[in-house]
Amino acid sequence: MASISNKERLEKIAHAKRLYVKGFDLNTIADMLGFSVNTLNKWASDNDFESAKRATSISINEVRNEILLTYQAMQKGEEPKMSPDQISKLVSSLEKLSYSQKSISWIIEGYELLTETFLEEVQASKSEKQKEKIYELLKEVRKRMDTAINKLQKELL
Repeated sequence: MASISNKERLEKIAHAKRLYVKGFDLNTIADMLGFSVNTLNKWASDNDFESAKRATSISINEVRNEILLTYQAMQKGEEPKMSPDQISKLVSSLEKLSYSQKSISWIIEGYELLTETFLEEVQASKSEKQKEKIYELLKEVRKRMDTAINKLQKELL
């Protein structure tokens, strides 16, 4: 690709990051934007694409747990992890989530619960053969769930 200005480069990086957050993989983004996969890997690393993606799929349960832990600390007279003002802002931002964002968050939460259930079964299994069978099933389910969640994110967000 021909040399581009810094402003154009920053716009391309921002566009690539938005696509990544929506669930596109770096190979696809590289093809779409006309850059090499190596360039996209560097952009993703330098601009923390992964954190941005995680931030869009933060579990409502994770937020609730943080609020409860803070409340618990306050009850014990300990220094809370978050101030009441931070909690208020967090709750307010949760209320502003779109229906689509909330739906995806609940789906991801259900998926995490399913994954935990599989892992508990692996740990409870007596034979190595049974553990391996459950683990292989989990890997197959994870692949399909990741595909479904990425598809939903692309469609809804």
